[in-house]
Amino acid sequence: MPNRSNNEFDLVGVWACDPYIEEYYIYQNINIKNYNDNTIIIGDFNSNKIWDKKNNKRNHTNVVNELEAKNLISAYHYFFNEEQGKEKQNTFYWYRHLDKGYHIDHCFVKKDRIKDYEILFSEKWLKFSDHMPILLEI
Repeated sequence: MPNRSNNEFDLVGVWACDPYIEEYYIYQNINIKNYNDNTIIIGDFNSNKIWDKKNNKRNHTNVVNELEAKNLISAYHYFFNEEQGKEKQNTFYWYRHLDKGYHIDHCFVKKDRIKDYEILFSEKWLKFSDHMPILLEI
């Protein structure tokens, strides 16, 4: 359920657990009618286009396409002009190993709201979490 913030935006926090993108895909299909230009969806989707084949229709690409149809785009991909599945910056390091990085944390928002976006990479952060903090300025 989205959290309303001062009538400025509806925030949907995501922490997709196993079966990962399939879990969020089902949630999105139930709730997408409520998504609008004021919706911000951010969090750990545990998903990337590189794993689409594992999930048939309930996959990352379909989630992204459905959100884009609602004018909600990936802030990272817009800001850095990168394609889904070809990210140069990782948000997650499997077992905190720098050689096992993936981009699985995402933020979807209306393009006009994005002022700045940053992934705060720091090896020191890995002692606290296997995910890097992401910052979105709207």
